[in-house]
This record gives sequence, structure tokens and C-alpha cells, in this order.
Amino acid sequence: MENQHRSTSINISGVHNSTVVLGNNNYVQASVRLSNVIESEINSNDQVWKQVIEEMNKLQTIIKELPDEHEEVRDTSLIPAVSQAKKMAKEIADNPAQPKKRFTDRLKDILDITSKVTEVGTRVYPFITTITKLLGISI
Repeated sequence: MENQHRSTSINISGVHNSTVVLGNNNYVQASVRLSNVIESEINSNDQVWKQVIEEMNKLQTIIKELPDEHEEVRDTSLIPAVSQAKKMAKEIADNPAQPKKRFTDRLKDILDITSKVTEVGTRVYPFITTITKLLGISI
């Protein structure tokens, strides 16, 4: 039996200075997956959350090292969002019974912010992937 591939036309416009990735493991797919996470899917182990905090520390370092050409997104959006997510992770590590969905919502926000600038997205996405894997969420 012969494989049949259907050709689809895609028109992408108005994306100046944006990241558009088609295929598996892309920003859009990850963002949608984070939006649909169910609380019971998220790991509650306090040791896992301590690892998440370590990854958040590394992510903060990477973001602070972004060049000044990304100053606006770095300083006004990313630094506050990552700081808030890290604070949430610390609270969850201290009390794993508390709700965790707010944390994944904040991760989605970080992903959405970074996906707008290619260089920023490619530096941040591996940390988002590592953190979601630690939490037991596949993106």
C-alpha cells in the first residue's frame, strides 16, 4: 500500500519579529498543552519542586544575560514573570498540597512571551521543557 500525503497550503503573514514553528514540539503546541493541564497531572513531590526551583534559578540567569536588544521583553515581561513563577514553585515545595495549576499557567505565560522573539524563545524553551518533564507533563 502506498503512502499518500495530502498537500496543504498555509499562509502566514503579519509575523515580523515573531517565531513561527511548524511540526512537533513547537511553541503553539506546548502553550496549548499547558493551557489544558489538569491539576491531578502535576507532580506533588516536594523534591521535584525543589528541582523545579533550581531550573527556575538557571532560567533567571539566562534571562538576565539576554542582550540589550531584548531589554523591553526581558525587563518588563520576562523577569517579573519568572520571578513570580519561582515564588509559586517555592510555595508549592513548602506545601505540596496547595494548587499547582497557577504555576503551569505562569509557565504558559512565560512561553507565550518568549515565543514572540526567536532568540529569546530558543534560549528559554529548553528550560520550560525540562520543568514540564519534572512535573510529569509532556509537551
